[in-house]
Amino acid sequence: MTARGTVSRWSAEEGWGVIESPEFDGPVWAHFSSVTPAGPGGFRSLRVGDAVEFEAERADQDGYRWRVVTLRST
Repeated sequence: MTARGTVSRWSAEEGWGVIESPEFDGPVWAHFSSVTPAGPGGFRSLRVGDAVEFEAERADQDGYRWRVVTLRST
């Protein structure tokens, strides 16, 4: 299932962030490796406020109940 959401937190230095979506019962943890396609020079990053489409799985990741599997900016 593909969901839509918004980046609410992103740390380029640490390579992870949080996605908010009304389709999930809480915030969704995202790692830079799930961002496709990679940007210039192969760098994968997002900015707070970016609209995204993503797929997630139930997981216990750093205190979050959901983890992104694949993600792309819209």
